[in-house]
Amino acid sequence: LAEIRFHEAVTAQAHAERIPDATITVLYRRLTETNQDTADVGILLPLPLFDRREGRIQETAADASRAYAQRAATENELLGQLRRAYESLLTYYRQAETYQKTILPKTDRSLELVRTAYEGGEVSILELLDTQRQSNIAHAAYLDVLSKLMQKWLEVEHLVQSQPTKPLSVR
Repeated sequence: LAEIRFHEAVTAQAHAERIPDATITVLYRRLTETNQDTADVGILLPLPLFDRREGRIQETAADASRAYAQRAATENELLGQLRRAYESLLTYYRQAETYQKTILPKTDRSLELVRTAYEGGEVSILELLDTQRQSNIAHAAYLDVLSKLMQKWLEVEHLVQSQPTKPLSVR
């Protein structure tokens, strides 16, 4: 944004330099032969017949256009990254929700039933341990999804803070 403002200022300066600066001169003198006081006023106005600084104006306008194009490209890249990160965030959110509402309650209920069956002598210790292992795997997978969800959340937050605060104006 600062680079764009700089190029706009340079372009405005180049446009202003097209208009020549007028110089006003005032000269006082005393004519000794006739004993008179005189004042001469002159205006010097250079006429830009051959050099109207067109090249400088075009150069600064091209620099400003390049800066706008670079900013637009950067903005588009950031928006693409933000879109991809947000889609991943939603995917991990849905996975975490599925674990929380469906998978973990079923796994915990299954473990509870197998534990009750073991205490009643209906199943072996191996079945109880296998069910406990599966429950641990499900809980670990849930924590992994939560970790990825938080990473994507931070990535989205970072990208949102990286976005320019003022939208790019079309020229």
